[in-house]
Amino acid sequence: MAVGQNLLFGRMKQKIGGIVTSTWKGINVIKSKPLTVANPKTDLQLMRRSALIQAVALARTISAAINLGFKEQAVFKSAFNAFVGYTLRNAFDYSGPPDAQMVQSNILVSQGTISPTPIATVISDQSSNNIILTWLSLTLLPGQSNSDVPVLVAYNQTQSKWMLPIGGTATRNDDTLEADFTVGDLVAGNTVLCFLFFYNTASRKSSDSALMTSVVVA
Repeated sequence: MAVGQNLLFGRMKQKIGGIVTSTWKGINVIKSKPLTVANPKTDLQLMRRSALIQAVALARTISAAINLGFKEQAVFKSAFNAFVGYTLRNAFDYSGPPDAQMVQSNILVSQGTISPTPIATVISDQSSNNIILTWLSLTLLPGQSNSDVPVLVAYNQTQSKWMLPIGGTATRNDDTLEADFTVGDLVAGNTVLCFLFFYNTASRKSSDSALMTSVVVA
């Protein structure tokens, strides 16, 4: 695919023979039309389509988080597309048709240049409908700042449900995030995967996400 800004043509959106032109973020994009596929329903093609559907659905569900977490990867593409591409390459098992299987533990909800921070502890509580995470910030690593904001994405493995908090704010310096969720998101005995990353609002950079699993208590 060729990408360019053509001052003569201006904004382009048309089909010419085997070429398709369009405009994205003010940039003229030129690409070739896909060739006709002889057998569009091979096992591998079915699994790839299945993976794409799942990855796009996930990206839409947690878009508020990945728009921050994949901002640094949005070079000539959106953060949304950067996340979908990473997920397709790294978070699916393509070994058994007809559907590709998403491996949630392989997912990154953020990929950035701030040094990552491991989660120290996590408590998921049904009675208070919240998840409390802690981390250690005794010594700042490259790219880190005490003003970095923690961002949480949770996956309830028991309910097969991705979730974003509805409340709860903190900074890296607090060493704790208490994130509130909707009633029913956290049920005692459920297994929840917690993905945590840090975002700096000034530099607009993020860390890779860290993962820890928790079982919801009553």
